Amino acid sequence: MFRTSASVAFLALVAASAPLQAQQSPARYDAGAFSLELPSGITQLHLVQRKQDPAQMFEGYVGVGVYRGTRVMVMVNHTVHRGLPGDPVLGDSAAARRLLADTSSARWRQFREAPLDNSAAGRRAFMQVMADTSLAMRRVAVERLQYLYSHGNDWIRTEGDGREIITEDRLTRRSPATVDLDSGPMRGTADVSISRRGMETWTVIFAAAERSPALDAAAARMLDSFRAASAAAQPE
Repeated sequence: MFRTSASVAFLALVAASAPLQAQQSPARYDAGAFSLELPSGITQLHLVQRKQDPAQMFEGYVGVGVYRGTRVMVMVNHTVHRGLPGDPVLGDSAAARRLLADTSSARWRQFREAPLDNSAAGRRAFMQVMADTSLAMRRVAVERLQYLYSHGNDWIRTEGDGREIITEDRLTRRSPATVDLDSGPMRGTADVSISRRGMETWTVIFAAAERSPALDAAAARMLDSFRAASAAAQPE
């Protein structure tokens, strides 16, 4: 999520993409864990990072191309949460408040990469979170994820409160977004979502070097076409 080897690979992919590509019809792209209809000009997505942390599995996909004469990119970030990190913040309300206030990449990386809390209480708490499929709980998770993108991310930013979208499998917040690249910002739309069951989160972004009504419409069509596969297996 933060500027790591995934963002470096993405920047290289953008730099290497041809400035002009043959316009193609939109095509359904299936990555296994998800599928979506790519805008014309982007033929596929590239897996630029797969990472296993103690508490989660992360995959990042990127595709770049040209749509209506404008450079565009599509990004899909997928995280499967497998347990609670064994971090003191989980048992200390004062530490929890400090974590919420400290949105530095280093602090969040330390939290994410902490060893799993394998205690009976930790596993019970995680299973309770997984079992709570209420919209109220899922909204808290989506709001927290969006907060990280709007305050704690050093190269992807969402803007505003966004619009809530509820489907059978996911709860989503759709917002304007900016991706800051060395070559300049790309602007578009991002869907930040969580599965209605299990603990999978998704961030799907369509961004372009320039904004226009046609590009905004293309972003909405692509985001509406996104489908997640059935939730990944969770620990027993």
